[in-house]
This record gives sequence, structure tokens and C-alpha cells, in this order.
Amino acid sequence: MKFLYFLFFIVMFTSCAPSFFPNVNTKNIPQDGPYIVPEWRILGPIDIKTIDKKQKLFIDTFESVKSLYTRQYKPILKKSALPARLVNKRIRVDNDHLQFYNLFPKADITSRLYAYAGCTIISPCRQTVVLLLCSDGEFTVWLNEKEIKSSVQKRKMRCYQSFVPLNLELGANELVVKIGNNGPYWRFAGHLSTLKLGRKYYRIWSISGFLEKSILSPGQPVLLMPGPYKGSEGKIIVYDSNQRQVFQNYYDLNDSCRFSAPQKSGLYRCCFYCLSDTFQQQFYIGNPDSFYADRNYCLQDYFPHKLKALHPYFVRFEHLLKPENRENTRVWQKKIVYLIERIEKIVDDPSESDNLSTIQTGTMLRNYISPIDSSSQHYMLHIPPAAVRSSKALPLLIIMPYDAIDSLPFLKNLVVADIEMTERWAVAADQHRFAVLWPNCRGNSQGTPIEYADVFQVLEDVQQNFSIDKNRIYLLGVCKGAVRALLFAERFPSLFAGLALFAPRVTHEENPWALARPLDYLPNLIHIPVYICHSEADEVVPVRESKIFLRQARKHGLQVNFNLLKRRTHFGYPDELLLNAFRYLSDSRRNPGFFRFITNQLTYNSAYWMSILCMGDVGKITVELRQDTLTIDSQNIQKIRIHWEKLPRSADHVVWNGVPMESRCDSILFLGEKGNLPRFNPCTEGPLFHAFAKRFIVVYGTLGVQATDKILFAVAKEFQQNWYRTFFVSCRLKSDAEISRLDMASDNLILVGDRDTNSLIHDLGNRLPVNVGTGGIQICSRFFPGNHLGFLAAFANPEYPRNYIVLLSANDLSLLQVFEAKPAYHGDYDYKIWKLRKGSRPFPMGEYRFTTSERVQYFSTLQSSE
Repeated sequence: MKFLYFLFFIVMFTSCAPSFFPNVNTKNIPQDGPYIVPEWRILGPIDIKTIDKKQKLFIDTFESVKSLYTRQYKPILKKSALPARLVNKRIRVDNDHLQFYNLFPKADITSRLYAYAGCTIISPCRQTVVLLLCSDGEFTVWLNEKEIKSSVQKRKMRCYQSFVPLNLELGANELVVKIGNNGPYWRFAGHLSTLKLGRKYYRIWSISGFLEKSILSPGQPVLLMPGPYKGSEGKIIVYDSNQRQVFQNYYDLNDSCRFSAPQKSGLYRCCFYCLSDTFQQQFYIGNPDSFYADRNYCLQDYFPHKLKALHPYFVRFEHLLKPENRENTRVWQKKIVYLIERIEKIVDDPSESDNLSTIQTGTMLRNYISPIDSSSQHYMLHIPPAAVRSSKALPLLIIMPYDAIDSLPFLKNLVVADIEMTERWAVAADQHRFAVLWPNCRGNSQGTPIEYADVFQVLEDVQQNFSIDKNRIYLLGVCKGAVRALLFAERFPSLFAGLALFAPRVTHEENPWALARPLDYLPNLIHIPVYICHSEADEVVPVRESKIFLRQARKHGLQVNFNLLKRRTHFGYPDELLLNAFRYLSDSRRNPGFFRFITNQLTYNSAYWMSILCMGDVGKITVELRQDTLTIDSQNIQKIRIHWEKLPRSADHVVWNGVPMESRCDSILFLGEKGNLPRFNPCTEGPLFHAFAKRFIVVYGTLGVQATDKILFAVAKEFQQNWYRTFFVSCRLKSDAEISRLDMASDNLILVGDRDTNSLIHDLGNRLPVNVGTGGIQICSRFFPGNHLGFLAAFANPEYPRNYIVLLSANDLSLLQVFEAKPAYHGDYDYKIWKLRKGSRPFPMGEYRFTTSERVQYFSTLQSSE
């Protein structure tokens, strides 16, 4: 599913001839313009290759009259005279919405199809309004039977690509738009507005798109597109990279105005002043291929200390210059100019260090080394220019990723490629003085522990290099990104001050082990304000999902601002609502004296000034500080830690489940006998995918015969290749002879082999609850009979209980294969058993998740063995 990050508005208020449509109530004249249009007529799709002569006569006649509403053509609009499966209906618009995404069925991309939309605009006077159009295919606009504008260009749809001024006459004005499809879906939207509002939308959403080309040759004319500013007087000033003025002139703006580009190659900034508005856009004079080659060559010799900061820009530059990615469109040129501007800014910086973040502002690409697999990971960050002039720490908004159709490296995926959406985010962030962070989360990471590990690494890198207010960190997500943001906030409520959700699917369970059921953990958000936005016309995520969330949230006393829309589609949530999210997420949270916390995994064990150290299946706790007494009510929790220094005020007495505690000075509180507690800890609490959220090494055995060693190496190599296909980087791979005591103490170990082939498994002996025999495999108290079984199982390392041991083995190593290709994503179990078949892929036999009693037995066994 591809997501469109831009606004598909149509502020079109329809009306028609009184004999054909209902009477118009003049009291309903919209506030943004003295015209009314209560209804639209929709006709299509029509395939001009398949219609017969009678139908073609109708189409030709229709286009010659340019009206859907003329009374004498009413009999022709019978279904018998039109192509089959034709949509021919009237639509009463609600407020400002009309779009073509849901009006017609999916099209055959081999057909040349057209559709029509028409209305009558009743104007009380002669005036000029603006029709703002978005489309991915050709279109033609007629007003009062006169062609106003047409385009045959096939393009990617984006906000307000065409600005069509409409000169309305007094009374009824017939407007007809003809749309051609470009692909299976009808992507067309428009916005009918007054000149004043049209300029407002242009100012907000097209703030850097007024140049037709942003890469030019020396002396080539620069073409400026005035859009709704046509007919006004404008002033143009051009500055070079040193902020020196190189050009200035005044123009009467018509359809386009031109001026000669500077002769010298380099980066320039064009400032466009019209009426009371100011716009800026950068452009480049020269050849981008030559720039890339020259800079890449010089950097090796003259700027080696800046290679780390420049690395993501050169990777993306090389990607865009490939023939299959070279589009030479306006959007592609803007991407190239952005990379050139960032590279020049880093190169020209006088710092002799590779840490340039303290002086950088704007939208930047950054990288860091992940401790998980020692790979170079990237993220995108926007810092408002006001941060340079202010000593205040910045609030930070983290945008959680959504699911893309194809998982791609971060520097090639849609988040980085959609530069126009990034620009609109930057405008909103600058306005509200927010820093905005786009973490990679290694692609579609499904809200798993490796996703959180990456986000925390990114946060650490950002906080080390920029002044970020730790009390004002917010989360935002769209669709599945909203669910991830919600789960993230529920698992770590102490870290986030607010949450913004767009169309979340809160009842959808991808994971059967209650890892993706956010409604179960809503009490954790008692001190986190939530902004939620959903449309009744959302065709992907029904609006009932947000209404269910709202009902449950109110039961738990959550602070929720619910924005219910009427006719937006899932791909057309208005960008202005993102500004509302910025406005809503503005207040810092306070250190609460009362909170609730629920968790089903000990890894997520902290809230504010309390940590859970030992619990059962699902731990629930309510903590309240009244005057000088700390009252704790809990279920399935045996051991907690109170961080007294973080309490909002001092507490002299502690009561836990009605039992007064002996001492309030101890930071760790027990409920029960101290000596009989299982050795749980947040690092090795399970399940399997937690083992891949920290440093790990894949270790293959070398103690067996040569043929067996080759099989184990091949299996370890396959695991490494699967990791590369998933994350585009390689994980670390070593033999058992290469593992040191330091590796065992610091890393999780993925051991491939058995006791006879892998020395590390041999040294562990019977300290792991696994017994592998020719007749089957026993793990803890479970026995799986069979002669050809493979398994993947996670345990605490008996020598270093805060680290994992993961066994990848079988009772017939000659058939061993990797069954789970993405254990960091799909390892929501403690172990999995599968049958091995020669010459074919294995198939699952079963998987298991520890119960509390078995975990207690397992950890008690570890304790007694030591």
C-alpha cells in the first residue's frame, strides 16, 4: 500500500439550473467566497476505443456543448445510450470535499479512459476565483463552454500542480473538467477557492515550487510560475551561495515570466516577492554529474574528516543519478538541489571535526553505528533555524514509520524520497519551533524490540549533538505507524509527552501473543495527551477503529482530542491537520504523583519513578502518592524498585496491597519471601526477538567432521544472508574457536550446531534445559518425538544471565536448514520446532511460548546449578 503524503482537497460548492437541480438556499453561501455549488454531476469512465457510434455521438455532442446540465440533453443520459458499467450520478458535496479516488472502479491500465465532473457555480457578481488541481494524468477544464486550461502530461500526483483562474460571470457559470486515468486508480482532486484563499494554500503548501526548473545550464532562462498571483506585480531577487545579490528586477506576472540565469556555475537562491507574500527556492547552475564526480574526488584528499557526515548524501546522490532513477522532472531536480545544498554546507563548514551537528539547521540526513550488528544506520532530522538564535532546548516530534509495499534501504525509500512532504513538515516545524525526527526502524519493523532499540539509538545520537528537551518528546504515526506509536508510548510512558494518531487500526492483531493489542494497555497513557484524527470515508481503516479507541480511552480517563472528518480518504488526510497536531502537542508533562501501568513483558518494566523487577504473566500496578504515604496496589507483581529521588515529593510511609512496608529507605521493595524469587531480569525475559535487539554474533561449530562443519557454516551463512535481505546490512559471523570471554560477556550468541560440533554448546553442558536425541527433542518439560527435527530456541546464558543464548540445531545436522528468515521481526516465541525434509524447505511442526510456571522452573534450575 502506497501512502500519499499530501492534501487532496476540493473546496467546490456546487449548484445547477433551477429546473434540473433542487432550489438553492442562499443562506448557505460559504464563508470563503460569495458563490455556491450544492451538487456535482459525475460521468465515467469511458473507453474511447470500445464505445459504439451512438455512444461516440453522445460524447462528441457533450464535449461540444461543455455542459452536463443542459435540459435538452437530459434524455441522452439514459443508461441505454452509454457504455456499460458507467457511473452517472449526482453528488451533494459536504463542506469542501470531492475527489475521484473512490468514485470509479479500478481501471485497466491498458485502456485509455476518461471521466467528467461538472457543476454550475452561481456567483452574485463578476469575480475571479482559483481552481487548484492535483492529478497524475491529463485533464481539460472548460468554463462556460470555453476551454480554460488543458494538460496531457502524465506525472506523479502532488499538491496543487496546476493553478487555473476562473473568471466568473454574474449568475450561473458552467464548469466541466475532463480527467484521463494514468494507472489503475483515478487520482485527481481540486480545490475551488477565492484568490485570497488560493494564495494562502499556495503559500503554505507550494512554498518552494514556483520555479519550473531548478537545475539549469549557464545563461539558460529561469522560468517562474506565478500560479494564483497571475496579474500581480512581483519582485525577484537572486542571491549566490555567499548571500551576495546577483540579480533584481520587477515583473508584471502573466502565465510565466523569465529572467536570465547567472553565467557562473553554483548554487543560487531565488526570492519571489508578490503582494504581501515571500517565497524562496534554491536552484543550481551546472551539471549534477560533474558536481558529484568532482566533490567525491576532492573529499578523499581534502575533507577526510567530513566523510562520515557526507556519507548519506553521496549514497543518495549516486542512487538518484542512476539511469533508472533519473527522471529530470521538477521533483527530481529539487532532490538533487537539496543534496548539493547540504553537501556544500558541510564542505564549507570551517570545523575540523566530523561532528558538524551543533551548527547545522534545516533538514539533514545523519548516520550512526548500530551496536546490534555494527552496521551504519541512517535517519532524517529537521532542526528549525530559530534553534541557532535561541538557547532553549527544542521539543522533538518522532514520526514512526508506516508499512511500505517494498522494504528499501532508508536512503532510497519513500520517507526520504518524498521531498515535498518533508518541506511541508519543515514549514510546520519552523512555525512551531519543533525538531522533527524520522527514524529508519530498519524498514517495516512491525513494532518489535529491534525497532525500539534503533529508535533509542537515534534518540541518543540526537540528544548528544542537539539541545533537545527530554520532557517534550512526542510521537506521531499514520495507519500502522499510528499503532506503533501507540504501543511505543504504552510501553515507555515516562519518555513521551504527547501522542498524535492518524487513522490507527487499534483492534487489528498481527501478533497472536498479545504483543499488538494496544487497547489492553491504555491505562499507561493516563498522563499522555492523545490527538487522534480519522475520517468517516476512510476506505482502508474504518472510522469505527478510532471510535472504539475513544470509548476505551474515556473509560480509563485519558485526555483525548478526537478530530472526526467527513469525506477524506485514507490517502488524503489534510496536511493542515498535521499543524493541528503541532499545536496540540505543545505542553510539557509533569512528574505525576499517581499513575497506572500494565505490561505483559518484563522488558517493558518502567513507568516514571517505578520499575518492576519480578512479575507473572501480566503485571498490573497502581501507584499513588498522597501526602506522605505511597500506596501501591498490584497484581502478579512480586518485586519492584522505587526511585525515591524522582518522586514529586517525599514519602514517609509505604503500603503495598494493604501491607505496610517495614522500611521506606530501601529502593527495592519485595512482596513475599526474598529467597524464593525466580531470576527474571529485563534483559533475558523473552521471547526470541528480544535476543536480536542487542549486540549478537552468529557462531558456527567447527568440532565435527569436515562435511558437518560445511553444513553448519552454510546454515550460519544463510542466516547472515537473510539478515542482509531484511536489513540491507550483514550481521557478525564467527566460528566457535574465535569467540572470546569478552564476546560472551558482552554479546548475545546465536549458536549453530550441537554439543558434538560446537564447543560453546559443549561447554554449557546440561545447564540449558534442552535434550537432543535421535528419537526427539525435549525443551524444558515438552518432548517432541521425531528423527528429523530442527529447532530455534532462546534461553538466558547460564554464565551471563543478562545475555541470551539462542540455539539453532537439529537431531539430524545433515538436514539442518534455517526455518525462520526474520527472527528479529517474527520471533514472538521462546522456541520453534520444525520437520526437516531432504531436498525441500522445512515446514513447521509447532512453536511454544513459556508459561510462568515453566519460566520459574527454568530460572530456578539455573540458580541451583550455580
